[in-house]
Amino acid sequence: MCQDSEGRPVLVVAVVTGHHDIIPVLVQRGADVNQQSGPLKNTALHEAASRGSGGLQSARVLLGCRAKMRRNAQGETAYDLSLTSDCPPMVQLLAAQLGHTLLGRLLPDKAKMSLEPTPTTSSSSSSIQP
Repeated sequence: MCQDSEGRPVLVVAVVTGHHDIIPVLVQRGADVNQQSGPLKNTALHEAASRGSGGLQSARVLLGCRAKMRRNAQGETAYDLSLTSDCPPMVQLLAAQLGHTLLGRLLPDKAKMSLEPTPTTSSSSSSIQP
């Protein structure tokens, strides 16, 4: 487990310091994108959400690295924290992620496969095929 001198996971440090560009490298080298830490048991995604526009790019990168929407010790998700961030794009990003996660739970496996982007569809549009 990689941490800084204050015990914060390296992904949290990257988010807090605005170094979203190194997040994929840290994940490739073994950093747990869903690691919870601190007294609130926040993830790096929680930290990005709480920073509003300052954490938006980090949130995008973390979601690209398959970060999940986890609840912290207070029962809050990153989406919940985004609601007080005064950053509508952050709220939209995390609401879309929540919707995709919920849809994935509701659909049968065959339908889930059609939600994945294909070479002919962009990552921002999904098609549901019968």
